Amino acid sequence: MDKKQTYLVPALIKADLIINLLVRSKSDLRATDISKELDISKSSCSVLLKTLETLGWIEKKQNEGYGIGPALAHYGSRYLKDFNLIDIFTQEAKKTLDIVDEHIQLGILQGNRVMYLSKIKGSSQIDLVTSPGMQYPSHSTSVGKVQLITLSYDQLIDLFSDGLKAVTKYTITDLDHLYKNLQEAKKNGYIEEHQESAIGFHCIAGPIYNNAGEIVAGVSIAMTTEKWKLKENIAREEILKLSSRLSYLNGYKQ
Repeated sequence: MDKKQTYLVPALIKADLIINLLVRSKSDLRATDISKELDISKSSCSVLLKTLETLGWIEKKQNEGYGIGPALAHYGSRYLKDFNLIDIFTQEAKKTLDIVDEHIQLGILQGNRVMYLSKIKGSSQIDLVTSPGMQYPSHSTSVGKVQLITLSYDQLIDLFSDGLKAVTKYTITDLDHLYKNLQEAKKNGYIEEHQESAIGFHCIAGPIYNNAGEIVAGVSIAMTTEKWKLKENIAREEILKLSSRLSYLNGYKQ
């Protein structure tokens, strides 16, 4: 057994399982349902439910089912109030940097442009021209495009009413092509960009969701063509992990 596991309190672990089950459930659950689903004895489940109800973590409804209580909503709102995306990005991106050792950036949409909020540099001496505060056409960057993946075709038409301007010869300038690119990214959970915003650079980005399931930002890894050929697979793996961690810390539950 992992040494860390030996110091965990079994009752708290079961309480956490109950809360997570209620969060995932689309309807209230009765005590018997919870006991059966989590394989917890009826007597233990009854004591845990009563304790959680008393603390306000869960509440019992008129239909005898249980749902999330007001105390958890209060804790969650306080966490989100104190949440600073840039600080969390800096903390989490360092873990990814240790693995990929390439430039990592955070950006948000501003109309049809993306504004960079933060950047952590890898050891490469070849740097990106982007820096915090700078804006770029969103359709030419991975960190911008990944924030467009939930938009409909009509919404894209409205957003890019002036057309898609080329930043490099590789930039997507056809709306049908862009929409297809975004739909593929929506399925994959990430989007790639190959020299569309800067010649010689390849980027891959993942979306950051909030507790309402909305995309509020994007995070990307960028590297030169030479490095991409060596690291593309690990970059795909790590961008999914990083965007998932940032979304989770931002209150998102899949």
